[in-house]
Amino acid sequence: MALTAKAQVIERDFQLARSKANYPVFPEFARRYVKHNSEGVVLANTAMLELAVGEAENAIRRTQQWTYQTSLDDTPDNIATSPPIRQESIQEAVEKLERVLSKGPDEHQEYAAIVLARAAMATNAPDRVQRVAHYLKNIQLPPVRLPSGYNFALIACGLTVKGFALEEDGRIPEAIVSYDNVALWIQNSPNEKCEELFAWTEHALYRAGLLKLRLGEQSQFYPAALSLEMAQIHAYWEDSLYAVTPFPGANEKNWRVLVMIEQIIEDRKLLGPGNDADKKAFVETIYRASQKTFQSPRILRYLFFALMEKGQYDEAELALKAYLDMAEINLKVKGAATEDSLTHEERVRLDVESKYDIAIVMIAGSRLYSKELRKPAEALKCAAGALDNIHQYLQNHEQVTDLLNEAYQCQGIAYGLQASTTHEPHQRPQMYAKAVESLENAIKVAPGAFDSQYLLALQYAEMREIAKAILTVKQSIGLHSSHIPSWHLLALLLSAQKDYERALSICAVGLKESEWDLPQTDAFSASQLDGEDYLALRITQAILQDQVHGPETGLEHEEALFSLYTRVFAPEPSSMGESLYDIQNIRRRDQSDNDLTTSASGVAIGGTTGRPRSGSILSSRSRNGGGSDIGSTIGPNTNTLEVPKANYASSITSSIGSSPNKNRRILPPAAAAGANSGTLGRSLLSLPPPVHRPTTKSVMRTARANKVLVTLWLMSASAFRRLGRMEDAQKAVEEAERVDASDPDVWYQLGLLYAAQEDQETAAVSFSKALALAPYHAACLARVGRSYLDAGSYEMAEGILESTTKSLGWDNAEAWFYLGRVFEATGRLTRAKECLWYALDLETSRPARSFTDALPRYVQ
Repeated sequence: MALTAKAQVIERDFQLARSKANYPVFPEFARRYVKHNSEGVVLANTAMLELAVGEAENAIRRTQQWTYQTSLDDTPDNIATSPPIRQESIQEAVEKLERVLSKGPDEHQEYAAIVLARAAMATNAPDRVQRVAHYLKNIQLPPVRLPSGYNFALIACGLTVKGFALEEDGRIPEAIVSYDNVALWIQNSPNEKCEELFAWTEHALYRAGLLKLRLGEQSQFYPAALSLEMAQIHAYWEDSLYAVTPFPGANEKNWRVLVMIEQIIEDRKLLGPGNDADKKAFVETIYRASQKTFQSPRILRYLFFALMEKGQYDEAELALKAYLDMAEINLKVKGAATEDSLTHEERVRLDVESKYDIAIVMIAGSRLYSKELRKPAEALKCAAGALDNIHQYLQNHEQVTDLLNEAYQCQGIAYGLQASTTHEPHQRPQMYAKAVESLENAIKVAPGAFDSQYLLALQYAEMREIAKAILTVKQSIGLHSSHIPSWHLLALLLSAQKDYERALSICAVGLKESEWDLPQTDAFSASQLDGEDYLALRITQAILQDQVHGPETGLEHEEALFSLYTRVFAPEPSSMGESLYDIQNIRRRDQSDNDLTTSASGVAIGGTTGRPRSGSILSSRSRNGGGSDIGSTIGPNTNTLEVPKANYASSITSSIGSSPNKNRRILPPAAAAGANSGTLGRSLLSLPPPVHRPTTKSVMRTARANKVLVTLWLMSASAFRRLGRMEDAQKAVEEAERVDASDPDVWYQLGLLYAAQEDQETAAVSFSKALALAPYHAACLARVGRSYLDAGSYEMAEGILESTTKSLGWDNAEAWFYLGRVFEATGRLTRAKECLWYALDLETSRPARSFTDALPRYVQ
C-alpha cells in the first residue's frame, strides 16, 4: 500500500530520530506512524525495542560506572565489552515485536529481525548466541541491494552483531569476515552518515583490528577503512603543507616535505603497497614532493624504489643515475664524518643520506641492471660500489652480513652475465672465475643462505662443471627444500650426466615439495613468479619423459601444460582496481557518480566516488549476494589468458620467401603499446605527463608469457616431427608463429621440419630468417655451417663455425663437431681432434634444456 504524504513525512522524521538514538521521541513517533500507516506496526514496535534496549544499556552502565575508558586496557586477547543487560528488562518489548512481526512488509520484518538479534546479544541470556543465529538465519548479510538512511546503519548493526556472536562462539576468522564487511559497505556508500552508523562501524573496525592481531595477521588483514582513513589524512596533510610551502631557495631544505614523505613511507610499510593503481598514485605523490624540494637525494631514493615497485624500470634507471650522482656530490661536499654524528631525524630534516641508504640503493641498482635491463657492465659497477661502501664505512653495521651477502651475489651474477654475453673468448674464463669467486665470498659471509648456494651451483652448471654443481645445489636444497629452481637445477644436472630416470625422480620430488602445488593452488595464493618456476619444472619433466619413454609420452602431457600455462599467466589481482591512496581522488570521494569519467574499457580514470571499485581491497561484493566470505570480493579474475586454439591457416608456409616482419605477432594491447614507447624526454623531477602506457614489468611479463607459449608449441612440433607426423608438426609451428613470429626458434624449428622432409632449399630460407632475427643463434649457425660443409664450401663453413664457437656458441656441441669435420676435410688433423674431443665433452654434459634458459639467475 502506498504511503500518504503525511505518513511519508512521519517516517522520514522517525528514521532520523532513530539514526540519532533520540529515545525520548520514539513513543510519540511510533503512535503517529501507526495512525497514518496501518502496516507500520512492525517498524513502530522495532523502534520501541530499540528504545528498551538503549535505555537498559544506559542504566546498567550508570549503575556499574562503566565507560569506554575501560577499552584503554584492551589487548588482542582481552577486549572489553559493555556490561550485559537483564533479559527481563526488555522481554515485554521483544514479545510485542514478535507478535506483530508477520503483519508488516518484508522489508520491515527483515530490519526487525536485525534489531531482535541486537537485543538478544545485549542481554545476559545464556542462549543469546543461539538467539542471534535464529533471528538472522533468513537475513542476507550483507544484502544484495544497498539501502540508504537508517536502514544502512541497521545493516552495519546486523553485521557487527553477527560478528559479536561468532566471536563469542570462538569462530574468530568468521567474525573478522563479518566485521570487515562493514568496512566494505562504508567504502561503497561514503555519503551515508549518521551517529548510529558511526557507532556500529567503530565497534566493527576496532574489534576486527584486535582480533587480527590476535591471529598474528598484522599486515594482511588491516581494515580497509583504516587504509582509507590513512590515505585521507595524507591527502589533507599534503594539501595543507603545499599551500604554505614555497619552492626552496639556494641551500634551503623543505624539511617538512621530507618528514611528510618519510611518514607516508612508514605508513605504507604498515598497510601494504596496495594494487598497481596505488603504486602509481604513490609515484605521483613523490613526483609532487620533488617539485617542493630541490635536488633531494632522499626524494630520489624514494622515487627509485617506488618506480621499482611499480615496475617502471626505465624511469627507475633514470632515478638511480640521478641519485648516485647526487649522493657522490653530497659525500664530497659534506664529508663522511658529518653524517656519522647525525640521528635519523636529523638526517631527514637535513636531507643527508646515510652510507647504509647508499649501499642498499647500489645493491638494488645492480639487481635492476642485471635482472631487468640486462646491462651487466652497469650492474657490476653498482655492485662494486656497494662493496666498497660496505667495506669502508659499514663494517660495524648491524646488517653488514646481509649487505655483504647481497652485494657479493650481485657481483657474481654480473660477472656471470658478462661472461655469457661476451664475444671475446679470452675474456670468458676470467669472468667466469671472478663470478665463482664472488659467489664463494657470499657463501663465506652467510653460510646459511641457500640462495648463494643455488647461484654458485647455477654458475658451475653454466661452466659445465657438473660434479661441482651437483654438490653445491644439494647444499641449497638442504637449506631450503621448497625452492623450485634448486630442484629444477638438480634435475637438469642429472640429465647432463644422461641419468634421465633419476632426473625424472628429482622432478617429481621437487614438484611435491613445491609450495605452488597445482591441485591446491587457486593461482593467486602463491606468487606469479613461483608459478613460472613451477611451470618451467613441469616443462622439463615433460622433456625428460620424452627422452625416457619417447615423444608419444611427451605429447600426452601437452594438454596439462597448456592448462597450467593459462593459470600461471592469468591476470594478477594486484593489477586491478583503483587506487586507495590516490591523493588527488580522495578529496572527491563525496562527489556524485556523475563526476566520474571512464575510459573506453570501463575503467575509472577520473575522480573516485561511492561507485564500487573493481578488484581493490575495498571493492564491492558480488552482485549475486552469494556467501558471506569477504575473500569472495577479490577472488580469481575470470578474464584469464586463453591458450590459442588450433587454427591451421597456412601462414607460415605462405611466408617462406617473404619478409618476416609482417604483422603476424599477436600481443596483448599492453605489450603492443610498450613496444612503441620511447625514452622519456622530460626532466626526471617534473610531474610525468598523463600518458597511459604499460609498465616495463607488464611488458616483460607479456614477453615471458609469449616465450613460454612458443616453447610449448615448439615442443609439440618437435615431437610430431620425430614421430614422422609432419603435417601436425607444421600446424604446431604455425601456432607458435601466431604467438610470436619474431621468435627465432620458430623459424629454426621450421627449418628442421623442412630439412627432415629433404627440402634443403626451403630449410635454408627458414634458417636465414632465424638469423635475421638473432644473428648469434648458435644452433642455427651450426646448421648453416653444416650446409656449407656438405656443399664443400670449407672456407665459408670454417668462417661461420669458428666465429660461432668463439662467441655465444662456445658451448654448442654441433658447432664444434662440424668445425672438427672442416679441419678433418682440410687436412688439419690435430685441430680436428681437439674440436671433436671438445664436442664430445660438451655433448656428454649437455642438459635436457639450457641451464640459463630454464632457470632464473636471481632468487626472488
